Amino acid sequence: MNSSFCIVVLGCTVLPDGSPSDWLTDRLEAAITVVTSIVSSIRPNSTDPIVINMFLTGGAVKSEITEASCMRHWLMTRLSSEHSFEVTKLTDAENCLQHLCVPVKIIFHEEAAAQDTLDNMVFTLRLIFGNEECSKHCFSSTFDSKIILITSDFHLGRSLKLLSQELTHQLNTTEVGKSVVITAVNLSDITADTLKHTLAQYSESTVPMILGIGSPTPTLFGDALVARQKRELMLTTKDTKRQLELRQSTQIKN
Repeated sequence: MNSSFCIVVLGCTVLPDGSPSDWLTDRLEAAITVVTSIVSSIRPNSTDPIVINMFLTGGAVKSEITEASCMRHWLMTRLSSEHSFEVTKLTDAENCLQHLCVPVKIIFHEEAAAQDTLDNMVFTLRLIFGNEECSKHCFSSTFDSKIILITSDFHLGRSLKLLSQELTHQLNTTEVGKSVVITAVNLSDITADTLKHTLAQYSESTVPMILGIGSPTPTLFGDALVARQKRELMLTTKDTKRQLELRQSTQIKN
């Protein structure tokens, strides 16, 4: 298995008391599932360390607490209390967990400015590219880059489209964008073994790849689901307009 993973978890509503909403909790549960699947794939006697750089993206949209901060607190609490992780004594220890039984370390990175999905992609990629250690693992000079994107199932298609577009734009070459492999899976449609196999294929891939993982949304069904899907299509049109505006403003500043 590859020695490094780059996971991006998209934020969602934080409740007034600072706890995650149902949809955000669904995404965090999916992140736990991915992490534990990676851990369970490691051979007992393995000494090769695996580093998971987990980017949590979302600002203070509907709460005084940022979505990124809420997600980090929730994940660190769950992973340390139920999944054999503990806070390390390294630099920035408050943002780093080490597994007690296998050589796995999780480093949390907070992107706390994003106000919507397009912001999530733009600001997170800037954060990744600006992190020398992480970009060294995730973005080599030959663009051997791989990202796992976690969001709600109904939100996955639009999110994958935006991420691939913004990644291509960040790298400033259309040829690269054409070579990125995009794979999408919904956790409600696959078994634990299938997820483990999918992650292994992702890990062993030698081509640029984005693996999108959709978390089930049990509270969204019927007419509400149909309405939400229509809204995602409408927002996709707005995303395209905003992308152009952002790029034009960036060109003017430069």
